[in-house]
Amino acid sequence: ADNLGHTVDEHTKTYQRWFGIENRKKAFGEVISQKSTIELQKNEILALRMENEKLRLEVERLKFSENSPRMNAEATSSWSYRCTPVGMR
Repeated sequence: ADNLGHTVDEHTKTYQRWFGIENRKKAFGEVISQKSTIELQKNEILALRMENEKLRLEVERLKFSENSPRMNAEATSSWSYRCTPVGMR
């Protein structure tokens, strides 16, 4: 009010009358809705980043398997055997 050149009382009489309870409820509702939307967007961004990383790893795996002629069924089987815990072989 001081910056506008009048008292707080005058400010309340002049401006606050335009902001009834319904408009205030609407304004608070919009703020809450925006916060919810932001949280949803943050979660979606995180999920997309994780999916992106997963796809990058898959691309690297496919590049590796294409460039490695020894990566045939026999080598894969041998690798699988080596990665199986001893008690489960």
